[in-house]
Amino acid sequence: MQELHLPKEARLEFMLRRLKHQPKEFLIKTRENNEELLSLLIKKAIGDGEVKAFKYKKFSISHLFYADDILITISSYRRSVMKVKEILDTYCSYANQKINIPKSEVIFPGNCSERIKAEVCNILNIKEGTFQIKHLGVFIDRGKLSKSHQSLIVDKASTRIKNWANKHFSQAGKTVLINFVVNSINVHSLSTAWINDGVINNYTKNARSFLWETNSKKKGLHFVK
Repeated sequence: MQELHLPKEARLEFMLRRLKHQPKEFLIKTRENNEELLSLLIKKAIGDGEVKAFKYKKFSISHLFYADDILITISSYRRSVMKVKEILDTYCSYANQKINIPKSEVIFPGNCSERIKAEVCNILNIKEGTFQIKHLGVFIDRGKLSKSHQSLIVDKASTRIKNWANKHFSQAGKTVLINFVVNSINVHSLSTAWINDGVINNYTKNARSFLWETNSKKKGLHFVK
């Protein structure tokens, strides 16, 4: 029987049973299968009412995967937290992996009591984190990002421009560097966060100065203001 054609719960049971009886021959080796196993465990717990996912308006979010980064969003009810701990332990046992505890954090909403925070962190054995957090290179905060964190998003591109200042490039070469190197650095961040006009203007000013500056370091004439 091909497990790919099984229903979600039956597929999960099939995977776990096969792993249990043939751990050496059937270790999960691909990232996609690792993610699927953990995702199925979480979805089953939510379907059984053992875990309560985070809800915003009509949307419900329980987990996000990207490469080796995992973001799990649940309620702080003790039952949900205990079940998530059980799921993580099960996943690590079957997939032969470990959680990177030093790099893991638990982020709580502002109205969460200190007692609940301590209890959750103790159950998961993971330290408490605070907003603002950085996930996949993007700052996440309640509401809009502060101006200082907005600046950090474009600072990397500005630093790259400064590193090129002492090198000799033709104007065509500078155009290629700006379009395909500098602008690509910020495209992900700028597509996921609102950035103040002043921060953007400062970034574009640096890019224009690099483009029109002459090799003798004299200030060039900007054809476009």
